Amino acid sequence: MNSGIPFKTIYSPKGTHAAILVTVTIMLLLSVFQDLLQANFNNYAFYLSESMLFNSFWLLFIPMVYLNIKILGTEKLKTFKYLPLQLFLASVILHMLLFSVIVWLLSELFFDHTYALLQNFYYTLSESGYILLLIYGALILFLKYAAPKLSLILPPPVKKPEVLSKITISNGRKYVNIDVMDIICIKALTPYIAICLENNQYLHSETLKSVSEKLDQDKFIRVHKSTIINIDKMVSYRSRLNGDYDIAMEDGTMVRLSRTYFTKFKRGLMFCSQDRAKSHQVNR
Repeated sequence: MNSGIPFKTIYSPKGTHAAILVTVTIMLLLSVFQDLLQANFNNYAFYLSESMLFNSFWLLFIPMVYLNIKILGTEKLKTFKYLPLQLFLASVILHMLLFSVIVWLLSELFFDHTYALLQNFYYTLSESGYILLLIYGALILFLKYAAPKLSLILPPPVKKPEVLSKITISNGRKYVNIDVMDIICIKALTPYIAICLENNQYLHSETLKSVSEKLDQDKFIRVHKSTIINIDKMVSYRSRLNGDYDIAMEDGTMVRLSRTYFTKFKRGLMFCSQDRAKSHQVNR
């Protein structure tokens, strides 16, 4: 298995966002509470605004974590041999710089005393540098090695190819446009295929494989080596007690479902609406 992050999208985005927000919020509250305890223990005044100002250090992890995820998941950057190490060092330094600027700017605007920029940077380096090293080191190691093996990374959504909405059939000297959603099933009749509608059937000079690749794969399901059905036109299916099934279509046609294609057929049913799926009668 590839040890690098092969994909861009993190599994369960809502859950990931919630986990990051909850973790950062807990760390922020614990740090403020720690400041309160230290103030009481050392017998000096506790100022919530000042505590929140310096504990904004934790809030910066929210954008920084997402930045790490995005960079490590960018295909074009995978060719950089030392990307994880460079990202690790850049994250630590950038976090300290941003925090120093935030403290300096907010103290300049809203506080009586201004905390100097360089002073803030040295303070962060001495007091919280090890925290940044541990957290960003663990994060990058997790994203690079653990996440892919735990299947926490999913591939980016694959854009479905455009599917046919109509098929043009040569019928003698005429050409007939068929709405694909009116198709009941398609059968192989070498060297043609038979496109079956509710009250008609047309022969078309194309292979079953070729036409299936142009149709919506969620709607048109291969149920036999010589048959494709429109899943929305199915009424019920009944077991033959030998691994195969008989499928009843809306026009009364009975189509054989081979055991070889049963798994794909079941997966196709999942794409039907819930009400539609419930209406299918399964007779074992």
